[in-house]
This record gives sequence, structure tokens and C-alpha cells, in this order.
Amino acid sequence: MPDPDRELAWPAEDAGWWDGFFADRARPVPFFTIRPDENLAEWLSEGLIAPGRVLELGCGNGRNAIFLARQGCDVTAVDFSERAIAWARERARQAGVRPEFRRCSIFAAQVPAGSCDLVYDAGCFHHLPRTAARTTSGSLTAP
Repeated sequence: MPDPDRELAWPAEDAGWWDGFFADRARPVPFFTIRPDENLAEWLSEGLIAPGRVLELGCGNGRNAIFLARQGCDVTAVDFSERAIAWARERARQAGVRPEFRRCSIFAAQVPAGSCDLVYDAGCFHHLPRTAARTTSGSLTAP
């Protein structure tokens, strides 16, 4: 498991760890499902969040990015794992949606300040120091 106390740039060996994690798609991992996060689906269905510009951090196999794109969102989704991004792109093609998937550290995503209506994370921030998580997402959302 990557060490959250390392530099914010995250060394290349951590990407390798995540590539290994995503190598076995049949692994019994709850978030390897095709269903989106329950909270995300509920918030959209109840109108608590509306379709808009979304940045998903740590998108994994793309399940949430694909769901959001199907709901009319303009989605940019990033993940540190090349295997995860490949899986996400494959699944998006099969679903007929086109989120933008980027393979990079969340710290290198180069998303302009204020360009997102929603920054969504389901599997990334809990691996980071709290200050890094706040710093990363705080300036990206539109006022």
C-alpha cells in the first residue's frame, strides 16, 4: 500500500503497486463493480447535486465517471494506475460514453482553478494526508 506520508508527487513504484492491484479484474473488491457509489447515485436522483463539470479523483475502473457521464455530466477522471485507466476507457467505450480519463497523480492533473462544479472522490483521499486532500480539491470547484 502506498505510504501517505511520502512526497505529494508520489513515486513511480506506487503506480506499480496500483497497477498490480488492478491487474486481476475478477478480484472480489467491492469497488470493482459496475455500479456507481450508492451515495453518488442517491445525491443525483434526489437533486442534491446536478449534472455539471466533474473531476473524479482516483477513478479506478471508471464506474462513477461512467455513471456521471450517463447523467449528462462533463467528466474528467484521473487515476495513478495505467491499468485502471485502461479498464475505465474500455468500460466507457462499452457503455457508449466519453469521460476524459487521465493517467496521472492527482497532484499533476492540471485542472484549472474554479473549473469544476463537483470534485468527487471514492477511493483516493483516504490514502493522503489530510492537508494534501484539502489543498488538492479546495481550489478546483466553481464558486
